[in-house]
Amino acid sequence: MRKEGGGDVEACSAAYVKAYALPGERGGLSSEIWPSFCRKNRGCSRKKPDTDHVIPASRRNSGVYLEPGFPLYVINDSMLSYLGYTYEELVEVTGEKIISIIAPEDRKQVEREVFQSVRDTGEYELQCRFMRKDGSLMWIMEKGHRIVTEDGREAIIGIILDNSKNMDLQEKLKREAIEDPLTGTLNRKGAAGCIRQSFMTDKKGTLFLLDIDNFKKVNDIYGHQAGDRVLMALANILKVHTRRQDTVSRMGGDEFLIYLSGCVAKNVVEDRARSIIEAFRLEGKDYPMAGISISIGVSMREKEESFQELYLQADQALYEAKRTGKGQYRLRKKEDSENGQREAL
Repeated sequence: MRKEGGGDVEACSAAYVKAYALPGERGGLSSEIWPSFCRKNRGCSRKKPDTDHVIPASRRNSGVYLEPGFPLYVINDSMLSYLGYTYEELVEVTGEKIISIIAPEDRKQVEREVFQSVRDTGEYELQCRFMRKDGSLMWIMEKGHRIVTEDGREAIIGIILDNSKNMDLQEKLKREAIEDPLTGTLNRKGAAGCIRQSFMTDKKGTLFLLDIDNFKKVNDIYGHQAGDRVLMALANILKVHTRRQDTVSRMGGDEFLIYLSGCVAKNVVEDRARSIIEAFRLEGKDYPMAGISISIGVSMREKEESFQELYLQADQALYEAKRTGKGQYRLRKKEDSENGQREAL
């Protein structure tokens, strides 16, 4: 591999250019698709394939050129900068295989997409992740197509672009669509989707619907910033009292929801409800003039109730908890909810 300067490269300019042999008659990809790109030129006399007509605008920003059977490989400063390696470090770490810097989870998909697309259309476009020196992942976009070299061999030319900013933006937009910006918990839409997905892996579970008693007084007496602090405090309490596989959501206003996946043991559920009520009672001491507490309605999924049914049962139980004194929980079962009228999600 030969190192050369990178020139002026924008954030999404080509990181490197590569060419590699097609798999021939074997019908699938092999190690030849991911050839060595770190070998030094060992005096091979074969001519470099002509790529100028294929990628005329990429030579300034290209980072790596490789082609099996022809050990002339080029990497530029831009690509090294993207990955965080020095030239010597990259040579050592990669083990002479470009696949070494593709995220392990993406390798089979990349191989499959390249082979199928080139076989069907003669070109391909894909996204995958490269591994940087610090262990972080860098999203890249690669576009390429089949070419014929000067000496008549078929190869693939691909241009790699840094796509990290675009993917980060997409992930941010996805999170914003399902997360509550104040508390960092799921919003109503996110919770519904997450719980329905949980139903597919575990048929049973328990839903808590929570509402802050006298929350309006916090805003009226202490101000809206204090109200925001109370909401964030409750969200943190719920996160502490749930597991990774559980769902925590701010449904809107001062209404929250948690779903305990796979948990229907009544003693565990009741202990959890009491612990949340007590933890929030201690939080409420900072706002004595408001007299806030938390009321909880609980419903259990012991058969195959829908999310709407569970929500309705918990909502009716919450109504009972608030009607009979607040600062407490009530457990509602399906048979108790047949006459419920409030619309669920």
